[in-house]
This record gives sequence, C-alpha cells and structure tokens, in this order.
Amino acid sequence: MKGTNDHVVRPRMKDLKCPTLVLGGKEDMIVNYLEGERAAVDIPNGNGYWLSIPRCGHAPHIEMSRL
Repeated sequence: MKGTNDHVVRPRMKDLKCPTLVLGGKEDMIVNYLEGERAAVDIPNGNGYWLSIPRCGHAPHIEMSRL
C-alpha cells in the first residue's frame, strides 16, 4: 500500500470525456468516502456519478463484488 502513496489520479478527472461512476465504501479507513463524491464533481459536463456503498471499506470491487 505504501507504494501507491504517490499515485494520485484526482487531477486527471477533468480529462475524462465519458460518463464515469466513482465508487466508494462508506467505511473506508484509507480515503474519506466524501473525497469520491468530490472527485465525481470534477468530471466535466456532468458526466461524474458518485455511489457510496454502505458497510464497505476501501475495496468495493472485492468486498461487494456481488453488487
């Protein structure tokens, strides 16, 4: 996990051209889930969508893959 400390994609959100769903776990202890909501707003032309998943941590694709 320490190897990803310098990996930041937030500034590149403005470059997205297609509708994009940003997911975040409500119980994420690594990144505040509200940062995902803020990141979705950075996607131009109203193409950013935010989904907060309750009872989920930092890895919704693993923890809640059935969704």
